[in-house]
Amino acid sequence: MNKSPKRGSVGRRGLHAHVVDEVGRRIVTRAIEAESVLDLVALEAEFGVSHTAMREAIKVLTAKQLVDARPKLGTYVLPRAYWNLLDADVMSWRDADVRLQEELAEARAVMEPAAADLAARRASATDIARIRGSLEKMASNADLVVSSSGASWHAVTDADVEFHIAIAAATGNELFEHFQRLLVPAMRARDLATLPRHHEGDFIEDHRRVIEAIAAGDPDGARAAMTALVAQAKEDFRAGHGGSPHAAEEVASPAAEARTA
Repeated sequence: MNKSPKRGSVGRRGLHAHVVDEVGRRIVTRAIEAESVLDLVALEAEFGVSHTAMREAIKVLTAKQLVDARPKLGTYVLPRAYWNLLDADVMSWRDADVRLQEELAEARAVMEPAAADLAARRASATDIARIRGSLEKMASNADLVVSSSGASWHAVTDADVEFHIAIAAATGNELFEHFQRLLVPAMRARDLATLPRHHEGDFIEDHRRVIEAIAAGDPDGARAAMTALVAQAKEDFRAGHGGSPHAAEEVASPAAEARTA
């Protein structure tokens, strides 16, 4: 088991969040198998937390539908079919899951071309300026990270996420923006897993073609450009992970490495 965190280095709320994060991640990555009964006393000792703190952490995991309790059995891990897969934390814990990335690609292929189409019909000047601004941030940060070994891909990823959220917001449909935000953890994981290997391509120009079509009020062009962009993102991810939709349930990702560095 991992060593317990030092109380002096983690505040009360930080320690509680650490327990939720670590136990949740173990469940989602199958380090703790479905239908396993959790030994709460052992977990309290491992993390150096009180019974009350552990109970509160379990409440959070229960709300995410990862665990449940049964009389005479105790707290146990629910099968994957019950998990709230759209929960931001659950998505984050699944960030190295190839299955998640395949599902993300399928969802984006349906949603994002339609969003680009609507944005081309409805975007205001402010919307277009916001989309352009995120693209320029993406381009400048990509140039910086390529030219400097000390720079990080996280800034490029942040700008990419903002680009897609801005397009969803430009549709004028709040549900589009909400759905797009739900996908953010998986999109970040995808970017961090693929951009370091595939930045040599025309990914900035692929994004630029989308905004230019939106700015021109060209719904068909915007839809086609976004369809191509999403398809390329899917291929880039597959190229880095064996080319198969289900080559593995989990892969090592830069996002996971960053957490352990």
